[in-house]
Amino acid sequence: MNINIIYSCKDFVIAEKPHDMATAPLLVAEKGTALNVVLELFPEGRNVFGKKSVEHGLVHRLDTATHGLFLVALNQQAFDNLWAQQQSGTFIKGYTAYCINQHNDDFPPCSYRMQKGLKIESFFRYFGMKNCEVRPVALDGSSGKAAIRKAQSKIYETYIDDFCEFGGLRGGASNLDTIYKISCALKSGFKHQIRAHLAWLGYPIIGDKLYCPAEKELAEKHDSSHNTKLELHATSLSFLNPFTSEQCCFSIDDTATFSKN
Repeated sequence: MNINIIYSCKDFVIAEKPHDMATAPLLVAEKGTALNVVLELFPEGRNVFGKKSVEHGLVHRLDTATHGLFLVALNQQAFDNLWAQQQSGTFIKGYTAYCINQHNDDFPPCSYRMQKGLKIESFFRYFGMKNCEVRPVALDGSSGKAAIRKAQSKIYETYIDDFCEFGGLRGGASNLDTIYKISCALKSGFKHQIRAHLAWLGYPIIGDKLYCPAEKELAEKHDSSHNTKLELHATSLSFLNPFTSEQCCFSIDDTATFSKN
């Protein structure tokens, strides 16, 4: 099932999932997710009661289209500790995104400008048919009263650790555009947070048919034949060992993540 076990111990598993595989089932009978594969290998994890019963010890969920690292606790004490770390902001998730510079007219005004060391803050609200998308809502009220009324109450932060031009071109929406490599980190996450925050800044992710106008237009022209991967990769996890409090850091090579097809 293309699941790569990066690390395992008696308390948790770090695994890497491919693009276009769901992290966890939505229903008990659903199979073929990354979590299903991990629990086949580590069945003791089925005894953990997590955020949702069907998710067992899954500490955080990746979008189906996103490739990269996720963590599964194998006992209840480990899950409770890791979940508490995630709520307190000591569980850090690092991502690498490959983007183009393009404004999305469907987004509210953004006062931020892309740069290394930037901290993006916003509320979020659901958007579109069946709430399949999200939109950032600015803290200063510039997104409008209607957006503020619909916004969730929590402030979400995305940290831009690095930002640079990337020396590679390929077909698709990015064919004639400069590609930018953006490294970012989250302490806590909302649905599509990085995808929406980067699009808000004018740097939508390559392959993002929801938030990148060029990709969306190309997908509509080619219907189902346009199959560019979402160039968002969960490349690192940092947290405290739930029993020893030792700092744990796991990562995959972000220099080899860009899909050249």
